[in-house]
Amino acid sequence: MTPEIGMLLAVLVAMVYLFLTERLPIDLTAFLGLVFLLFAGYLEPAEAFTGFSSTAVITMLAWPTWRDAVCTRWSAARRCRS
Repeated sequence: MTPEIGMLLAVLVAMVYLFLTERLPIDLTAFLGLVFLLFAGYLEPAEAFTGFSSTAVITMLAWPTWRDAVCTRWSAARRCRS
């Protein structure tokens, strides 16, 4: 196993651990993993941010803001309480 593969596996294991334990928010874990892979040279900048051109990704990123706005407007709705 080359050092590059070992480092990549270590990052993936750390990210899976952080996803499962939620020690950091899930979105922050994903973003930090992306930034690490970018600065470590595993990804090119164009590859790293290609997903942000997808409307599905933008919709998922906007969901918490939209949900909070709706729940604030109609705070009596039971579905908004977590």
